[in-house]
Amino acid sequence: MLASRDQYKGLPFSDPVFMKIIFWLPRPKGHYRTGRFAGQLKPNAPVYCSSTPDLDKLCRSTLDGLSAKCGGCIIADDSIVVAIQAEKRYATDAESCGALITVSYA
Repeated sequence: MLASRDQYKGLPFSDPVFMKIIFWLPRPKGHYRTGRFAGQLKPNAPVYCSSTPDLDKLCRSTLDGLSAKCGGCIIADDSIVVAIQAEKRYATDAESCGALITVSYA
């Protein structure tokens, strides 16, 4: 919610919108090698996160945080979202944890 206020200065969207959200989550320690190769990813470390948190819960909390009814500033209400494309993946060394959110008119 706070980051969206820094990034967006317009009026909240009030017409139907599409949303695309990519969530970057921290990697568990088990994805990394140990010993002499500590800090390097194991060759079989996955790109996508198939464990908790659930993707639908991440989407719901994000939509609530963007909704003007809940204190956000991007969309008037989460009911105007008519389609969502979402994924959750592990952050790489070059990425930080967080989310990239794109909103466009339907």
